[in-house]
Amino acid sequence: ALTPKMFTFSTLTPNNGPAVLQIFISTGSDGLLKNPSILIANPIPDGQDVSLMINTKILYENIFVQSYQAANNPNGFAVAAVAPAAGATGPASAYYAQLSSGSITINAPSGDHWRVSQSSSAVTIDFSGLTFKATQAGDMNANYNEAHNDQNFSVQTSYSTMYHMKYTEWHSAHMDTNISLSFGIPFALAGTGPTQTVQLNPNQAQIIPTLTVSSISGMCTGKTKTRIQDELNSFASSNLPGPITTATSIQFDSVSLFALESILFPAGNLITLTAAYAPGDMIIFGTLTIPSGS
Repeated sequence: ALTPKMFTFSTLTPNNGPAVLQIFISTGSDGLLKNPSILIANPIPDGQDVSLMINTKILYENIFVQSYQAANNPNGFAVAAVAPAAGATGPASAYYAQLSSGSITINAPSGDHWRVSQSSSAVTIDFSGLTFKATQAGDMNANYNEAHNDQNFSVQTSYSTMYHMKYTEWHSAHMDTNISLSFGIPFALAGTGPTQTVQLNPNQAQIIPTLTVSSISGMCTGKTKTRIQDELNSFASSNLPGPITTATSIQFDSVSLFALESILFPAGNLITLTAAYAPGDMIIFGTLTIPSGS
């Protein structure tokens, strides 16, 4: 998707600062617009030498999907690009990505007289529906808010004697839950020279999932429901962020290769990437290093 098929040159004179050489590159079969232009008065901020802008459709349909699949296929995650609604304008006209499949399995330790089952403590959470959307701040926002109903577990019934509480048989129970989380994932740059990469780096994000128990059926009292709710929230907060961080880590190798190899002008110069943002389309800034003797 990032192989140049056609390009044209244009110049832009900002209100302040030097003139800018623009290279419009077509990577598909549709060709270039008759008079391509951008709606940015100064596409290269002070202190930078170059900027690379990538259309939102290419960013999500090709770069994001391919990079995510390469990073997370071993975990069974699949992501798809979602096109904007017909006629959408402004921020709503941007593409976004959504998990079409993928789950995280974690072990839930037995709680206060409740457990997942007698044979296993494993809980598998389907994260299909998690979305990655651009924000005005230029990072990605990961959002998930899904119901997980009719989850089976076991509770231990009790009765009181004159001296203490006694617990007896384990009984089946069911709960309806909802898991929600929303966090920003900043872009980060890694490596140096021609090995530089653009990455989504959730290690810098604050991931705080919320697990809400909406109903419990079976031999559970109100106090039991409250206790299970508190224990599950504590469990989710401590055990889900790690796997979610792994599931949302992406390295955009293709973006780096395109920036460093396809728009070098003149040949032999080296672009050092300095920052990356995706408020809708993606924009990457860099400085140009001219080899000694040139």
